[in-house]
Amino acid sequence: MTGRARVARAVSPPEQVAEVKAIACELPATHGLPLGRFSRSELHRLVIERAVCEASASTIWRWLSEDAIKPWQQRSWLFVRDPDFAPKASRVLDLYQRCFEGRRLRPDELMICADEKSQLQALGRRHQSTPAGPGRTGRVEFDYRRGGTLAYLAAWDVHHARLFGRIETKTGIEPFSRLVEQVMISEPYASARRVFWIVDNGSSHAGKTSIQRLEGAYENLRLIHLPSCTSRSFSARRSHPTTSTTSKISPSGSWPSKTTARRSPDRSPGTGDEMAGPRPKGSALAGIKQAADPISQFLE
Repeated sequence: MTGRARVARAVSPPEQVAEVKAIACELPATHGLPLGRFSRSELHRLVIERAVCEASASTIWRWLSEDAIKPWQQRSWLFVRDPDFAPKASRVLDLYQRCFEGRRLRPDELMICADEKSQLQALGRRHQSTPAGPGRTGRVEFDYRRGGTLAYLAAWDVHHARLFGRIETKTGIEPFSRLVEQVMISEPYASARRVFWIVDNGSSHAGKTSIQRLEGAYENLRLIHLPSCTSRSFSARRSHPTTSTTSKISPSGSWPSKTTARRSPDRSPGTGDEMAGPRPKGSALAGIKQAADPISQFLE
C-alpha cells in the first residue's frame, strides 16, 4: 500500500462512509432510479452525482464489505400470510418423520405427496438422433414439431420411493381425481389403513370441498393441505431422512435456523417404522421413466 492510499483512507470522514452505507441499504426506487438493485458502478455513480463523496468504486466496495453489505445480491423471499402456518407446517413435517398427531405411523399407513405441472410444451425431434462414430460426434436434430401444451400430474410415495405419474391435456378436479384413483386402486394403497395425501392449495384440490370429495370417495384417504402460498417443495426440502430440526416452528411461521444430522434409529418390529421391503436400486428412476412414457402418444 502506498503512502497516498493511506492518506486517502485517513481523510475519508466517517459521516461520508455512513451516508454511503445508508444509500446502499435503500432500494434504487427510493432515489428515483429504474433499477431492481444497485450494482457497484451504479451505486458509485449515484454517490458522485449526489456529491456525497469523491471515493472511487473500489473504495466504496471496501466500505460496504466491512459490514457485509451487498446491494447487488438478492434472495427470493415469501412472506407468511397464512395465520395457521405453524400448525399446518408442523403436521406435514411430522408426517415426513412418520408421525401424526403425536403417534408413530403404522407399517400400513402410507404418505403420498402430489402436485401438478401445467403448460408443458410437448416437443418432438423431426428426425432421430444419430450416435457418435469414429471421427464423428453424435448429432441431434435441431428442428422440432410441436405437440401442444400438456399437464403432468405426479404422486410420490415419500417413504417408499414410488412414483405415479400421468399426462393430461389440462389440470383440474377431474384430472387430479384420475391420479388419485390410479394410486388408490393399486396395492398397497387400496388395503392400507390410512393414506395421507399432501397437497398444496391449487384449485384442483383446494378447500374443505376437496377434503369431502376425496375422503368421501376413499374411506382410507386423508387429505392434508400445506399452508397457503407454499408448494410441495416446501415440505420436500425438509424431508431428508437423515436430517431433523432442532427447534420448533415459531408461531410467526419462521423456520428453525439450525439442523443437525443424525443417523436413523434402528427399526424394530412394532414401532411403526418398518418399510414394506428393501428398496430396489434404481426403482425411482425406473418409475420416473415409466410415468413419462405416455407423452409419446401426443407426438405421434
